[in-house]
Amino acid sequence: MDGTTEPVVAVIGHPIAGNPSQFAFERALAAMQLEWRVISFDVAPDAISAALDGADVLGLRGILLDLNVADAAARWCQQRQGAIDSIDCLFRDPDGQVVGGNQQRAWVDEKIAQHHQSLGRDLAGCLWLGDRVGLSRIESVPFSKRPIAAAPDLDEIVGADVIVIVDVDGEPVALEVDDWPTGKESALVVDLTDGHPDVERIQSLGYQVLTLEQRRIGTLRRCLELWTGLDSPAEVMHDAVEE
Repeated sequence: MDGTTEPVVAVIGHPIAGNPSQFAFERALAAMQLEWRVISFDVAPDAISAALDGADVLGLRGILLDLNVADAAARWCQQRQGAIDSIDCLFRDPDGQVVGGNQQRAWVDEKIAQHHQSLGRDLAGCLWLGDRVGLSRIESVPFSKRPIAAAPDLDEIVGADVIVIVDVDGEPVALEVDDWPTGKESALVVDLTDGHPDVERIQSLGYQVLTLEQRRIGTLRRCLELWTGLDSPAEVMHDAVEE
């Protein structure tokens, strides 16, 4: 597509209705003064391989994959680049080959690493609250060797520098936030749910929190930067997602 048409990127999910990613990408590309096109496709998981084969042949610069098609896309990538457990973004390497990666995980890992560095010491405790499903979504902290709980006691909360919240059987894990200690600026809470109802309450208690919206914008920015090689405007994307 280079030199003949506008570069094209895609958003793929199932369902795709209501996904704000295309709108956010379009706003950001306009702010970056790039004449790129963004297209959204509703593709069922069992048709992902055919869709990605077509996208490769057509020369799409990149694809953002919704969580509901990510596993099927990972299987497609495994045939090309070997073992890969989870992806949410496809991009082209310097040789023009399609490569898959997990940009949400990379963004969360970066934030946890920054938090670790800010403490100036080893992480005292890493607490995973909810189902074990999704442990691979964070690489920078060895949660498999740390406490995993659905109902942590006060001592576990007090001792944790990083607290990750996930669902239990598809529902937000019960946290009993009223019992959490206040003023724990040294603790970073990572919300990996679709927006846990207690997030605002946790923030009001003094914890640092990575929210659903922050994860979404962070992921979109990383994808766009991979595709274009340029920094993307965070504020523009934030406003687009809110709108």
